[in-house]
Amino acid sequence: MAIDGITFIIPTYNNSQETLKCVNSIISLGDTKKINYEIILVDDFSDHQNFLHLKEKINLINNEKIIIFKNNRNMGPAFSRNLGVKKARYDYVFFLDSDTEIVQGSIDNFLIKIKNCDAVIGIYNFKPLNSGIFPYYKALLNYFYFYKDHDYPYTTFHAACAGIKKKVFNSLNGFNESIKWGMDYENEEFGYRLTKNNYKIIMSPKTMVSHSFPKAYDTIKIFYSRVSSWVNFFFIKKNFESSGTGRPIVALGTISAFFTLLFFLINFFTHIIIFKYFFLIFILLHLLIFSKFYFFIYKKTKIYLVQLLIIHFFISNVITLGAINGLFKSIKNRLSN
Repeated sequence: MAIDGITFIIPTYNNSQETLKCVNSIISLGDTKKINYEIILVDDFSDHQNFLHLKEKINLINNEKIIIFKNNRNMGPAFSRNLGVKKARYDYVFFLDSDTEIVQGSIDNFLIKIKNCDAVIGIYNFKPLNSGIFPYYKALLNYFYFYKDHDYPYTTFHAACAGIKKKVFNSLNGFNESIKWGMDYENEEFGYRLTKNNYKIIMSPKTMVSHSFPKAYDTIKIFYSRVSSWVNFFFIKKNFESSGTGRPIVALGTISAFFTLLFFLINFFTHIIIFKYFFLIFILLHLLIFSKFYFFIYKKTKIYLVQLLIIHFFISNVITLGAINGLFKSIKNRLSN
């Protein structure tokens, strides 16, 4: 029998410090003072010292609402989240990443909105939890493309900040456990099954987390690998997202940066005039498509404007290369089958 309340589920792997901050952000919410809740941490086989540190600090909090489970081996986020749901007592489950902190009012909003839908997805704050130009860029990018002053339909289940009715989650057998760490499309795949089965997902910006984003090298690697995986998955669902960064217009702006760089380099080795025109066409296309995002950056910070514009242009090229890699992998897989 379902019990009225929320089970927060946080998978963690060698990340005890940030996990503790995430837990404390839940406990300190005014929202949670009024409801039944529990926090389930699923440690995905962290090293012994990291897990021991986490367990000791949780014991010091001395809150019976916090429960820790540890996988016998590294199983990936899909398995860890599914395990959390299996252990959950309450009729709503709310997923958070271990490197997030939930914002006041988010759960109040979730409990209102979930009554008229099946899943509620939150957004990232435009201010990251950690310092650095790359974390700042990632936070601004996510906020710009996902924030609206109203709720709207969505198709991806972003488990960094998302709540769902437990009975709905169980009806689809949860996340696909064959998707491991680094593959990074378990959210897209689960969202695809939700919408395919006519469940209603909404993006609700009044539910929000602040996020700790990776630095330069890890950001580049994550963008490349996630886009590569997304392209593979795109050929299964065969449609773009209706909003956010997965829209066709954003893809066009991103690809135009790649061709801008390509024709810029070609112009070093040839004086053929048509290549200069191609360069101008693609750079203007890129600037036109991302003009609102660039203006948003200008409004938020003038100090780092040039750095952020360069990073966005560079990341657009990384994303395009990741997409090309994903396309080749998809073709290879199809031919081998």
